[in-house]
Amino acid sequence: MDMRHWIMIVGCGVLAACSHAGAANTEAPPAASPQSISGTYVGGGHDPATDQVFIQALRLTQSAPGQFTGTLETNMLNQAGKDTASTQNVSGSYDGSHVTIVLDSGLGHTNRNATWTAGTITMTWMGDNGQLDTERFESKTDAQYAAILQAMGTARQQLVAEHNAAEQGAAEDKATGELVASLQRFLSKEATWTAAPLEKERSKALAFGDAGLTKINRLLAQHQGPSDAVAGEVDATLNQGQFSLGQTMDATDSTIASGRRRMAGLDQALATSPCLMPDDSLRPGARPSCAPLPALAQRYHAVHAQAIAMLDEGNRLTAQTRADYAAKVKEADSLTQSR
Repeated sequence: MDMRHWIMIVGCGVLAACSHAGAANTEAPPAASPQSISGTYVGGGHDPATDQVFIQALRLTQSAPGQFTGTLETNMLNQAGKDTASTQNVSGSYDGSHVTIVLDSGLGHTNRNATWTAGTITMTWMGDNGQLDTERFESKTDAQYAAILQAMGTARQQLVAEHNAAEQGAAEDKATGELVASLQRFLSKEATWTAAPLEKERSKALAFGDAGLTKINRLLAQHQGPSDAVAGEVDATLNQGQFSLGQTMDATDSTIASGRRRMAGLDQALATSPCLMPDDSLRPGARPSCAPLPALAQRYHAVHAQAIAMLDEGNRLTAQTRADYAAKVKEADSLTQSR
């Protein structure tokens, strides 16, 4: 959220309530008497160091002439809508318009000077940056203070809603970007969708088997012991080739299965994308990140059947190659074992 919008929520939601709580509740705060400082005094602002809105209330009770005790209630709200609340005990003294406020931090205390005029306490202290900080607290009724806290709660709800919407939008943009990239990679390989490599592997394997069978038949036809031994070696080579071919076909089947999973993932992502209508057109009000998606989705769906057919053909070829080569190995085993 940009600073301008953040300050707008602060000004219109919370801080304005500090100054204009009486607009909703015309009850005036009790007038402070010259003798008693008792009452509720509310201040607030925006802390640029932490980028948080804060509302503070001094709730004071005179305990003796010129003496008081009470609490300092602090409510803070950040841009994400996270709020925190704390309460400190306070005590102090006053003489005329001069007030000394003692803030109890639990492990010690801090003294702050203030001035008190009718309905207002102005606290002054040296900030961490070495400069003088000032906060003005105005007298409010309990109803007015409750209205201020309610305004802060309303601002918190608005900030949470905006924060959640921003996070959801960022997540959608990320998912859309990943989908666009995946579709682009998938479609960029369209030219390589061919069974030629598998056909080549099949031809190579079957030619190797045929050559082995031809050699075994030639050697066995000589009816010589050494020739029979060589024929057995050729048969062993064909069996080793079957193992290697099996590994190659396993890798191909794994690649095909990966392709099916990838397409299933793309199908699911497109079907659930907040960018698209069922006809792959852009959904009204879609985020800017959706702009490239309709054209890619239309191209993907146009080649979807072709891609699935190619995967099916790949599985068919690997299965057929295994079976045909296994038949040649079986024939070679039968020939050599019969001698």
